[in-house]
Amino acid sequence: MSESIIIVGRKPVLEALKASGKVDVVFFLKGIRGELLKEISELAANRKISVLEVDQRKFDTLSKGAETTQGVAAKIQAFQTWSLQEVITYSLRRNKLLLALDSVQDPQNLGAIIRTAECAGVDGIITTVHNSAPLSMTAFKTSAGAAAYMKICEVNNLVTAMEECKKAGFWSLGTALDEKKHSPKIDYNLPLLIVSGNEEKGLRRLVKVNCDFLITIPMLGEIQSLNVSVATGVILFNTLRERGAW
Repeated sequence: MSESIIIVGRKPVLEALKASGKVDVVFFLKGIRGELLKEISELAANRKISVLEVDQRKFDTLSKGAETTQGVAAKIQAFQTWSLQEVITYSLRRNKLLLALDSVQDPQNLGAIIRTAECAGVDGIITTVHNSAPLSMTAFKTSAGAAAYMKICEVNNLVTAMEECKKAGFWSLGTALDEKKHSPKIDYNLPLLIVSGNEEKGLRRLVKVNCDFLITIPMLGEIQSLNVSVATGVILFNTLRERGAW
């Protein structure tokens, strides 16, 4: 499944052209110049994608008032979604690392998480149809184009999806603030499903009890919580470290 959206910004458009996703057309604000624009034009030409110069009024309509556009926009088939089984099968053939988001509602957090997850080698992201941030232009732009590379699965019931992952051999690792100060013994080389919770409430009760492991990120300062995108990044890159990536 895929929905057409307009993305803005030189980097997101460039990454969308580099990825395998479908770019319908690229728009330049009339009169802009730059080396990155030349690269965008060349990539678009190689993929036989039209590049149109439009006036300020037309460009403002396309970008829907986005603050930072850098004079570049594109209409793309973004956020192609995959079935849960497709994501599981794909991951088992690659890094055996999946990420589930339990009601992450801010599209900027979603975009930042997608960017971090792609950099950390996550094979796919599972999110919920309801009570989650929309797969929007804001999320795509915040991901700096990483969304064009990421396999995303939308499910109706996250607990059921976790159970399906478990049947396929994945162990679920959830993050929580109120866990006892201990370090569970986790074999990070096993297929892992990292589960991150809502910005304010964290993991829902049923999601939490269905995790095989729960861990708490140690806090040494006065503030006792991290933004969900930062916390997710900490867990993902700690997983890479445990797997011997460095």
